[in-house]
Amino acid sequence: MLVLAVVTVILIVIGMATYVLLFSQDKQATDSSKANADLLFIYQGKTVKLDPSSALFEPIQKEAERMFQAADTTYKLSVSNSLIERQKREGALEVIYVKPKNMTVKFNGKTPAISRLLVPLNGRFASGREVALFYGDPDYGAFNILATPVGLDQIRELVSKLK
Repeated sequence: MLVLAVVTVILIVIGMATYVLLFSQDKQATDSSKANADLLFIYQGKTVKLDPSSALFEPIQKEAERMFQAADTTYKLSVSNSLIERQKREGALEVIYVKPKNMTVKFNGKTPAISRLLVPLNGRFASGREVALFYGDPDYGAFNILATPVGLDQIRELVSKLK
């Protein structure tokens, strides 16, 4: 029942977010040059870009990065374009960095350069105890998938505030 409520809130927020977010191409290009990343909410084939001047932009980006750094294992799964597209249809937050960002993963000490980070908000990779995080530079890689036990509730809570 709680999962249904969370999914409903996310759907409502994504629908309402179009009124909160900027859609002007000129304004987005200007704002993107000031920010170090773009935050995209993707659901059912629709992509909504969060305005970098939003008070929630930085907290959402930091939480996605905290989730990545707190990962405690990897998935042995070949990540294909069709898998990424399916996850985007189910609902996701995508962080796209202007310049690749080096982030250290706690459990293995590796510091990959990340150009993209996909955080599932719904679906099989966002259920249960762990959340799967897809990453890559410049695109998502074949085995670039980590699992983290933290952050999904926090990301969902931040997204719900986008009203």
